[in-house]
Amino acid sequence: MADPAASTSESFYPDLLKELPLGVVVYRLDDPGDPGSIRLVQANKAASRAVGLDVRPFIGQTFRESSPELLETEIPAAYAEVARTGESRDLGVIELDDERTGHLVFEIQAFGLPDRHVGVVFEELTQRRSAEEARLLALVDNLPGLAWSARPDGHIDFYNRRWYEYTGTTPEAMEGWGWSEVHDPEVLPEVIERWTQSLETGEPFEMEFPLRAADGTFRWFLTRARPLLRGGGEITRWVGTNTDIDEHRRFLAERNAALERAEASEARYRFMSETLQQQIWTAQPDGQLDYVNHYTLDYFGRTFDEMIGQGWQGVVHEEDLPQVVERWARSLETGEPYEVEFRLRCSADGSWRWHLGRASALRGDDGQVVKWFGANTDIHAKKEAEEVWVEANRVLEERVA
Repeated sequence: MADPAASTSESFYPDLLKELPLGVVVYRLDDPGDPGSIRLVQANKAASRAVGLDVRPFIGQTFRESSPELLETEIPAAYAEVARTGESRDLGVIELDDERTGHLVFEIQAFGLPDRHVGVVFEELTQRRSAEEARLLALVDNLPGLAWSARPDGHIDFYNRRWYEYTGTTPEAMEGWGWSEVHDPEVLPEVIERWTQSLETGEPFEMEFPLRAADGTFRWFLTRARPLLRGGGEITRWVGTNTDIDEHRRFLAERNAALERAEASEARYRFMSETLQQQIWTAQPDGQLDYVNHYTLDYFGRTFDEMIGQGWQGVVHEEDLPQVVERWARSLETGEPYEVEFRLRCSADGSWRWHLGRASALRGDDGQVVKWFGANTDIHAKKEAEEVWVEANRVLEERVA
């Protein structure tokens, strides 16, 4: 004898829906107070293809009878609410594990129908998402820098290929907090303290510290991590990068050593700066530039007179200039080291490239600033790598949110 529920549902289920490539099923809520009493009354061909098995034998059965494992998910309660209220609901992306079908990913929408019926339209995303994740992971693996991601509690569960190549470690050794094994023991306590503070407050993490390479040597890295947030502000994941700044730090150390040896002779400093393929400049205590080396002039295609004073502002990207001016003014007022990331225009091709600007003050015997010594370092490749990594994680998070 035919199931009366199935014939009743035909009015909800025209022939057009039967041929849709998306899975379409109709349920009926038998008991308004029991989500487990939701009964399957109809399904199209695409529904069987999407779940990987023939669903026709389950028509006429409730969730409790056919799929009791689903009672542990949000799906029965969501369908029951739609059946009771008649209001449609977008369940978004749902991941399910079933011993009959394995791991599947669906995007599900439920629509209220008369007499406590629910129409469900769903699309199987497993293959599409797997391909997208593979593409993104391949992209992240080929970043020039080290990249990683962590759970909200700081447990790191992913590193890109470059991390393992540099450190010579394995995924098993690095899981969780295994990264501490490649840190300098003298610096590690501060790293843990500051990382823990970011986890507790949700504030971005930034710190410079050395990491041990596969050959046992240490190189300095600028490490940054930022949280990914859901709409309500809940942290879903941390994404981080480690950028090699060892050469930059060596340059700064050499520059500072040279300054200490030649504090009484600014001419010697300028002579040294002219031999470097680096943007070098000096400024008076009030912040007015009074020297730039020839490499800087060649890079911007400008004359000495066009760059000194405040002429340098003409080569800074207009979106970055307010922040640069504010940071520079703060350092001039406090005497604290100056550091800012900004875009500068290269005269060779007219492109805007990211730079890291840093400057420190030279003080006289009375403690007053007598000169500022600065340098700008091209970090464009690092910034592009960070953007790719953050975007890749954002897309992956949207897929599983």
